[in-house]
Amino acid sequence: MKTRTGNAARGLGSGGVDYAVQLEALRPVAGWNVFGHVGWRFTGDVPGATPYRNPFYAEVGASRKLAPAVEAGWFVDWRDSIGRPGPQRDATAYAAYTDGAWRYQLYVSKGFSRAAADIALGLGVRRRF
Repeated sequence: MKTRTGNAARGLGSGGVDYAVQLEALRPVAGWNVFGHVGWRFTGDVPGATPYRNPFYAEVGASRKLAPAVEAGWFVDWRDSIGRPGPQRDATAYAAYTDGAWRYQLYVSKGFSRAAADIALGLGVRRRF
């Protein structure tokens, strides 16, 4: 569930409450972890705006441990159109380092549709409690 925290006029979410139902899978194959998911998102509509579509979405990818604390991988995302921008398609490569409860992940993404960023670079930091 995603609450209505984004500004729909700026393309930062639907402006409504969204729900998703998703099936995930992970399978070790010859030293790699192959993973993916498929799902359906029920996009919240905002009064006075054109109703959004409820898109199907999917992801497939693989990751591999390069050292006990280092992992690298890639994944491809696909989502049906929810409105004017059209469907979203992108591919991401990442590398992650884990230090105890902390995880640092660098990534680069390439978009293949109008609704995806042309290029995205990022750093994610996660702390488990």
